[in-house]
Amino acid sequence: MMSVYKVILCDPEINLEAYIVIDTIVNGMSAGGLRMTSNVTLEEVEQLAQVMTKKYIISGARMGGAKSGIVYDPEKHDREKLLKRFAELAKPFLTENYLIGEDLGITIEDIENIYKSIYFDPVSAMKSKLESQGIKVEVPQDTTLNVLFNKENSIKLVGSTIINSTLMVLKKLEKSIEDTKVGIQGFGTIGQVSAEAIYNLGGKIISIEDKKGCIYCDRGLDIPYLISKTDKFGIINREKIFDHYILKPNGAWLEDADLLIPAAIKHSINETNVDRVKASVIVEAANIPIEKGIENLLINEGTIIVPDFICNSGAAAFFGMLASGQANFEDIFDKVEKNIKLSLENIMENTHKYNGNIRDAANHYILEMQNSLASSKKIKI
Repeated sequence: MMSVYKVILCDPEINLEAYIVIDTIVNGMSAGGLRMTSNVTLEEVEQLAQVMTKKYIISGARMGGAKSGIVYDPEKHDREKLLKRFAELAKPFLTENYLIGEDLGITIEDIENIYKSIYFDPVSAMKSKLESQGIKVEVPQDTTLNVLFNKENSIKLVGSTIINSTLMVLKKLEKSIEDTKVGIQGFGTIGQVSAEAIYNLGGKIISIEDKKGCIYCDRGLDIPYLISKTDKFGIINREKIFDHYILKPNGAWLEDADLLIPAAIKHSINETNVDRVKASVIVEAANIPIEKGIENLLINEGTIIVPDFICNSGAAAFFGMLASGQANFEDIFDKVEKNIKLSLENIMENTHKYNGNIRDAANHYILEMQNSLASSKKIKI
């Protein structure tokens, strides 16, 4: 199925190259994060937009999938100018049918500044659009994106998706979280809240990798302390870590762990490092974290992999269900958890039909859901 829109935005004067892909539109809207990296491509953004569509279907949210990206090299670009110009060029989409959120290299404050620069309130506009269709959206007055996606909400959302996925798979393997060594790649919002949730459940996180390398401790890392020493871009201050923590190079997070949670960049597990993977479970908290072709190799070796569009769909489900009027603040978390848990249970029950490949089982489930929604004309492409 082809995407609805694939757009390239350019401004040679400031060396801007950016992409927008709207994969599907539901009830006149789509949503998905904006990432800002040095190597983002149109192909990558298209893949991510397709993942967003799957997330919304898995969670039962009536929202279309989309994604965007800005090519950014700090040595070549003025970051603020890129963001402001992106907002100006993307305005026709941002004000009509595309709601953006944070992603790699982008904070929720960046998103709010993008909307402010084009004098647009996405929450009010979202409510007005749906109310014109007879759909009531109950969001408290003066609610901002920063309020919607604060840390408290993020932790709840991760708990309902990444952590439930993790616990469900460990239960299937008759393992406990307390006896599981965990390695995490990426210590931004998703990495931090995943680590904190596992830490609070008694799990032992032995390694965390950020852009500067890997911090390792076989006895387990003090996650709340490390979070307090981490900047807004997910970089841990090495001068503030404990003496018994070991600094290792990038890639060391793959070693020794029973459970891996890639929570940042794409293809963090690839043909150059797959031989270092010893884990029996990989929970894809990041989008497209395993290079194409490598996943089947790991599955054939007995690794259980929970795909990105299942286990990190909490934020998408939260925003999609709230924005589509399917839930309000009082019941949103219960509905998100219930919907995704039911989908995951259905998928896990049928995984044996696909030789243990959860992704194949999930894709079959999504296809059935898409056919059902399309026949009822809820998805308009």
